[in-house]
Amino acid sequence: MAPSFRGDFPHESDPARAAVMALMYPSAGEIHMVFIKRNEYNGHHSAQVSFPGGAWENEDLTLQHTAIRETREELGISGELEILGDPGLSVSPADPVSRDESLVVISPAFTNGELWGESDERVFSAMGDFVTSLRREGRKVAYLSCYPGDDRFIMGIMRSSGSVDAEYVAAYADHEAGVGLLARAGVVVAERLHAAVVAAAVGTPFVGVEYRPKIRDFARSVDQQDLVIRSDEITAAKLAELVEQASDHESQKRLLASVETYRDRQKNAAARLAQILHE
Repeated sequence: MAPSFRGDFPHESDPARAAVMALMYPSAGEIHMVFIKRNEYNGHHSAQVSFPGGAWENEDLTLQHTAIRETREELGISGELEILGDPGLSVSPADPVSRDESLVVISPAFTNGELWGESDERVFSAMGDFVTSLRREGRKVAYLSCYPGDDRFIMGIMRSSGSVDAEYVAAYADHEAGVGLLARAGVVVAERLHAAVVAAAVGTPFVGVEYRPKIRDFARSVDQQDLVIRSDEITAAKLAELVEQASDHESQKRLLASVETYRDRQKNAAARLAQILHE
């Protein structure tokens, strides 16, 4: 699901927390998107053309609040902004699937140490121990890879947990197979944001492994912020506890209600855009 060239970009050891907004508006029968040109200064983003946005501040509850605040400040917008949510929330399976409540899908991410605690091995070890306990209880496990660079480490988890016979789907190569697997699952343990977003879209509860704030910010946007664990706090026991919570009926109701709200907004926005473009 992630673009194949993602690994070509350099990573910083302590990146700033920031957010931008893709802002669209209708005018004269056309849809416009807003870009800004940043001021010239002695820094990385001098004179760049970009989306409006900027750095997170202590007053911001989420990165969504950061994007809204910065957009209002930079463009002088005072009217209402309708947040459509992650476009991935409108994804649905190509064919009907039956859910298997006993199936837990694991979607790890290799971050090359760019995570809370700076130890990918800690996360993979906890996931391996968690999978071992699931299989001991008779539950099914499957693995979802969203990026080719994760494959080697998924195989390591499979070996360490004795689950080399488990189902494996490379979603970056077969998107429909990835969506179908997430739709069949009872719960998804997602370190990759792609897996969390699509799981939510198809109504599958998820537990987020927060290696960077974007995981928790997305979970908060669909009222699942209590089902996230930081990568420097992860253990097999805590994963088991959160998976149990994710299966709770009330938690699932909140997820479905949040996702349905965003899907309705996206459908309505698409209809308005189509009408404007065809006038």
